[in-house]
Amino acid sequence: MVSLQGPCNLAMRRPWFLILTLLLAACSPGQLLGPTVILTPTPTIGHNPSQTISTSITADPPIPNQKILIMNQYNYYLANPDGSEQVLLYSGGGQIKMASLSPEATKFAYFMGNDVYIQDIKTGQTITLNHEIIGSMGGQIRWSPDGTQLALECAYSQQQSPAICLMDTHNGQIQVLVNEKNTDSSCSTSGTIIMLQDWSQDGSRMVYICFMLQPQGQKQDFSIYLYDLASKTFKRVFKGTLLDSMWGIGTVSISPNNRTLLITGNHQDYIVQVFLLDLSDNTLEQLTNDTDYDAEALVWRSDSLSFYLHKTYRQIPYPEKNYVMDVHGRILNSMNIEGRILR
Repeated sequence: MVSLQGPCNLAMRRPWFLILTLLLAACSPGQLLGPTVILTPTPTIGHNPSQTISTSITADPPIPNQKILIMNQYNYYLANPDGSEQVLLYSGGGQIKMASLSPEATKFAYFMGNDVYIQDIKTGQTITLNHEIIGSMGGQIRWSPDGTQLALECAYSQQQSPAICLMDTHNGQIQVLVNEKNTDSSCSTSGTIIMLQDWSQDGSRMVYICFMLQPQGQKQDFSIYLYDLASKTFKRVFKGTLLDSMWGIGTVSISPNNRTLLITGNHQDYIVQVFLLDLSDNTLEQLTNDTDYDAEALVWRSDSLSFYLHKTYRQIPYPEKNYVMDVHGRILNSMNIEGRILR
């Protein structure tokens, strides 16, 4: 969603999409790449499990050489899964809008200003990949499994309005995958934003959202889509207007086994909660039900059964805490990590 970086000031330590819903923006044309398939299932609501710390379930042991990306106070760190041995990658005063770690954890990509940068973590060398981008509303930047491409929401000289773009990590060449011409009517209306959310670990599909920014106090009109890269087709897997309990969309993340989506969204009271969408039957389950904290789920763990959960207390000074939660809404353990885990 989040995420993360969305188009807001994270120094405020508030989820970006709550601020985003108060803004106004527009989205328009591009090129047609192939046939589309539209599916609009009706989601159903599952039970709301209570959050308890399980004493019989423990977190999986760390996978050797696995790394995570942490953002804390605009600083980005590479670390072990438990947060130890942090290595500073970037410290730049809040200029980065989106950031991502390569699959092998050897490179750090980020979007800043109107450029994409790639840093070689071992050598520290940073290159500017492309100067053609003229803007981005935010969302996520994601690596392909082989590390040869980056996906992000962008606009450039041949695509004047925001679209989902693929960028070659060697030469910076841009290819448009999704814009308002090759998606459905929910994404083609004037004022609609198309925003990348995730790229599956096997590289077969992407997750993107389309939404209308609404004035404060009004329900956001949004839809979630899966894009199949092989067939260049999409399907809508969730439509926000069918669900009264979710008023705004934040982030969406697809599980490593491609079976479920983690969704961060807010209620009418603007308290942010975490939901789980089962793609096999399109049932939606609310995993958190906090009243004093905003909850965000940004990153799956490799087992597809648990994920990193970030909580922010809703009162100044907005203290934060990280946990591991399973897909049944049970907290497995707390993590002594400051900041957000982004990868």
